[in-house]
Amino acid sequence: MTSSEKLFELTILADTLCAQPFCELNLSSVKLLFLIKKYSPAPAKLLISKLGLIKTNLSSACLKLETEGYIIAKRGKEDKRSRTYLITEKGEEVLTKFFSSLSKAIREDLQLDYALEILNKKV
Repeated sequence: MTSSEKLFELTILADTLCAQPFCELNLSSVKLLFLIKKYSPAPAKLLISKLGLIKTNLSSACLKLETEGYIIAKRGKEDKRSRTYLITEKGEEVLTKFFSSLSKAIREDLQLDYALEILNKKV
């Protein structure tokens, strides 16, 4: 399997994890939280460029995350129309839970691949 195929498989795995009952958010929201954490305080312009969103879609997604307590929005000092975003403790907890589950799923997948490889060699 090529690295591109493996990367694509990982995105499918991440999306599947977000569909599980324990995951509170969809994959788009997890990506947004991850970028807010990575670039904190994350300016809206940066998030728009990284995610390929239009301003209104980002505003809607951030408003939902803010209402649910995952992030905090702050107005710009010079330009009151601009926004920066910070992740909350609740947002951190969701990311930690998501990445822990993703790591576990990847380890299980790698163990399965390894077991199948051994079985194929013995057959």
